[in-house]
Amino acid sequence: MAKRVLQLGGGVWMMRSIQAIQQLGHEVFCVDMNPSAPAFAIADGSAAVNISDVDGVGKYADEIGADVVLALNDAGVLPAAYANQKRGIKSYDPEEVKYFTDKGFMRQRWKEHGVAQPDFRVCTTAEEIREAVSQIGYPCIVKPCMMWGSRGVSKVNHEGDIEFATKFAMENARGNRYIVEEFMSGIEMSVEGLFKDGKAFILAKADKELQHHDNYRVTVRINYEAELSPSVLAEIDQLVASAGKAMGFVAGALHAECMVTTEGVKMIEMAGRPGGGHIFGAIVEAVSGVSMPQALTQILLGEEIDPSAKYHRGACYKFFNAPDGVFMGVSGLAEAKAMPGILDMGFTMDKGTVVKTMDHGANRPGFVVSSGMNRAEAVANAENAFHALVFDMK
Repeated sequence: MAKRVLQLGGGVWMMRSIQAIQQLGHEVFCVDMNPSAPAFAIADGSAAVNISDVDGVGKYADEIGADVVLALNDAGVLPAAYANQKRGIKSYDPEEVKYFTDKGFMRQRWKEHGVAQPDFRVCTTAEEIREAVSQIGYPCIVKPCMMWGSRGVSKVNHEGDIEFATKFAMENARGNRYIVEEFMSGIEMSVEGLFKDGKAFILAKADKELQHHDNYRVTVRINYEAELSPSVLAEIDQLVASAGKAMGFVAGALHAECMVTTEGVKMIEMAGRPGGGHIFGAIVEAVSGVSMPQALTQILLGEEIDPSAKYHRGACYKFFNAPDGVFMGVSGLAEAKAMPGILDMGFTMDKGTVVKTMDHGANRPGFVVSSGMNRAEAVANAENAFHALVFDMK
């Protein structure tokens, strides 16, 4: 029977999830604060509503008779939780949303439940941050409790970095809570999956490559599937499942990050929503054979499905910048996008832009999403497409 689904977020990358859910025979409505959001063009109905507005989202959901509300990023998690609770959907309690959206509460809850994670301190002032750095020691990480996309996250290598790290965190924070945590060396992982009836179904695991920089923690490549031993992969699955249960997760999408260290796997953070960009709508399906938008909708609607991965193949999510200098143009983009294994590719930069270091995920101007029968093939496809571009720089 056809249902009405309300998706919170109408960006261009969120069009894929609308199309996938429509393929199930459901109507998909969409809200976004941008009245010209790209996804409005394909949705069955839309409205210019801020996705973080609990009352606004709830009112529109009632107006259209929505059966379920999907949050695709942190800003929409709380409104979706309230709207779904009203509809009798068991996902997570609105009172527990803070464990998914505030990294300070998240870490405190994990500490209470014995979930492996780095040593940390929660701070509210610059003075507290400085004191916490002295307690944690160098190197350490300073970041806002509430923010996403690596905004405000930096590495403190010595005392001279504290002022910069504090300013960077405060300028990018929602609220006035910050975390100082132990810096962990190892392999950083990105994990995508679903919870159904309190059980975690892990669909994709990738290792991440970060931009070479003394302070900024910006991901430049995500490689699926991760090249790790079966025992370590099983440890990741178990840790992510226990972290989600500690946060009260019953049903919904999960996006987690953890670190494989010499002391074992430790959690970095977890969100009660899908991974961003192309991960939700394209990459998870390419890797696992499971359409995450469809499976998430079916789980929340209470349908009996098996969301287990059907297979494990390769994918690569590569982000890139123009070379140093003044950007004048780029050629070969259309040809590169049509190369074998390329799911999507794009680059956005105004002519005359002075290329700067990428300081957070939102200012990565270029991306390429590729697939392959295995990791090596997917990575090669992404690199081939990237190297086909010719930049005109001054």
